Order: sequence, then structure tokens, then C-alpha cells
Amino acid sequence: MAVAAQEMVRGGTGQIRFTIENSSEVELELITARSNGQADSDEILIKLLDPDANVLSTARLRQGLGTGVVNLSDGTSVARIPPGGSFTADWVPLLIPTAAPDSVTVQVDIDGLHYRYGKPEAVSIAGVSGRRDFPLVDTPYQGVLDQVSPELAYAGQAVTLSGRALTREGEVPVTGAPLHLVLSIQGFERVIEVMTDAAGAFTHQYQPPAGEAGIYGVSLVHPDLAERPEQGSFTVAGINAEYDLLRLSTARNYEQSIEIPVTASEGSSFTGLRLELHATDQPSGFLPAGISLISGAGVPIIGQCRHRRQCFRFERERRMATDQPGGFLPAGISLSSGAGLDLADGASGLLSAGFRADGTAAEIDTLVLRVVGDQLPGQALDRVQVDY
Repeated sequence: MAVAAQEMVRGGTGQIRFTIENSSEVELELITARSNGQADSDEILIKLLDPDANVLSTARLRQGLGTGVVNLSDGTSVARIPPGGSFTADWVPLLIPTAAPDSVTVQVDIDGLHYRYGKPEAVSIAGVSGRRDFPLVDTPYQGVLDQVSPELAYAGQAVTLSGRALTREGEVPVTGAPLHLVLSIQGFERVIEVMTDAAGAFTHQYQPPAGEAGIYGVSLVHPDLAERPEQGSFTVAGINAEYDLLRLSTARNYEQSIEIPVTASEGSSFTGLRLELHATDQPSGFLPAGISLISGAGVPIIGQCRHRRQCFRFERERRMATDQPGGFLPAGISLSSGAGLDLADGASGLLSAGFRADGTAAEIDTLVLRVVGDQLPGQALDRVQVDY
């Protein structure tokens, strides 16, 4: 059996394949995959070994298509090799650790060879192994992360990341060097391609997507490297409301309770969490007429009533007109604010409010509530649509 390799870069992903010849007088079969090519072969294992035969990494073949490969009725994929013929597998990715020595051995173990696999007359015998030594090379330069600012950002805030590309020998800045800026959160990766400037440096503004929060790990690596050594981190603090849409059915002039569970993201904490009602969040640009909200965790109104005599149903009402078209809220809207909710890292709580519709309210309408906190007054941490 012959073993071939390419792209053997320390810290990267090498590509391995093997060729096996059938010197017998009958057709042989290798199991190359399971589940119609959707699962690895459990009989073909590739190992990366150091000079002391310690296993550095492993990979398995998964090949459901190709010359000589057949999928059987039970979902097993086999490579059929005629007498005197050969089979060359697809390239298999194999991780090469950064700490691997200059010379490594790639070993391919085939556990079994089969004749008419899955048939009543099937015969299986012990498999074969093959190995070959390969030298490893290093990338000509490496990424160095210099700054992450701020290390704690709130939803909607950008994070600035800066770094350099330096040669491995002498740490000389490299101009026009491509790098991969890798952000990892909860097992998921986002790879951002950056390029260094004339000074061998770069700066990138990262804007976290809406609704994404938590602790990010940051790696800056050469594009050929597969390993992600963490060089820094930052936290995006966010609030997740359990409901995006709340459907409410209630009678007029009856106070209906609204309860919205919320959770603080990992690594964050908030004080004064509450619900606010902004005319600019509403589909019409105005708050619907005839609706009152009474909050247990704070639902301050941000706006003025168009008819001021209807604005003073509650003593603790707040009124600001800056966000409203024309500077006024529609008639019939009033809210009261209570004490805000404080949440620590990963904790959950309940934002509650009382909903009341009087005789002037529409039969069917939509209201959008904004979750805000003391850290960023007025800025939405999340929104909840209420259809009533």
C-alpha cells in the first residue's frame, strides 16, 4: 500500500490518500463509508505519529462515490478492486498540531479486506497497513493580535481588533499579507479575511449581528493554518427575550397580564431592565390609541400624548416627544414605570406588564415593546411584538 501526502504545514490541515493494489486472484472490497456516504468508515483509520510512535491526530476515510465505489442496500459503501487492479482513495484532511516535530509518520490502517461483503458467501480476512515519513514546513509569517477594544461591548456596539503579520524569523512586519481573523463563540466560528497595510498591520471594526451575544475567542492566523490558538477575547453583553411574538386576546377595559422571560448572555450583567414603548418601533410610527400598559418591572413611555389631558392617568409616567412623528403620541396611550430588573451573568428573570384596552382601541392591532437597561438607556437590547 502506498501513502501520499500534500500541504503538510505545521498547525495546518494536511491531505492524505492511499493506493492499495489487489495481487490476489479474486475481487476484494474495502469499506469506505457507512450510511450511504454520510458516515465515516469504521475500518479505515489514518494516524499521524511522532518519531516515538505517539499518536498526534487521526482521521477516517468517508468516501461514498468514485471509481469502483458501490453503495450496498444496507448503506455500506465499498470499493471493489478487481484481481490485479488498484484503488486510490480520495484525499482525507488530517490535522497537524502546531507542536508536531519536524518529521512525522502517516500510517493508514485497513482493518479488513472483504469478498462479496453482505452476501451469504461473504468472506473477510485481516487487513493491511501502510506508512510513510514526511517532513513538516512552517508558514513564512504569523499573525499577532495587538488590541481588542472594548473588551466588554453591549449589543449594537462595534469592537475594534488590530494586529500585525510578522515573519517567524526576526519578527519583521510583512506588508500585504493575508490573515484570517477567527472569532469563536459557543462552538461556532466566523472567519474574517484581513490584509496588512504598508506597515504590516491591520485594523478591523467588527459589528456583532443583532441578537448575537456572549464571550468571543479571537485568533489571528496564517490562512493555511487550521489550529485556532486563542490570542484574546471580548464579551458582547445582550439580553434574549424568550418570545419574539406574543399573541394576546383580551376584553376591553380589563387588565391582562403580559409576562416576558428574559436571559442575560454569558459574561454580561444588567441593571434596571425594563420595557419601553417607542413610537418609532411601531409599524405605523405611532402608538395605537386606547392602550394602557401598567408595568411591574418598568414600562416608561417615551413620548407625549397628542391630547395632553389623557396623559396623566398614572403618577409616575414619563413623557418624551423626541422620537415621535410630529412630536406627539396618539391619544389614549399611558404607561407607568416600576423598579427595573437586575440580571447577572447567564441569569434569567421576568419582565411583566399589565395591558388594558379602552373603548377607543382598535379591534385588532400590533404593539412593539423594547427591552432596555441602565447601561444603554433607550437602546434596544431586544424587541417583542405583541399582536392583540
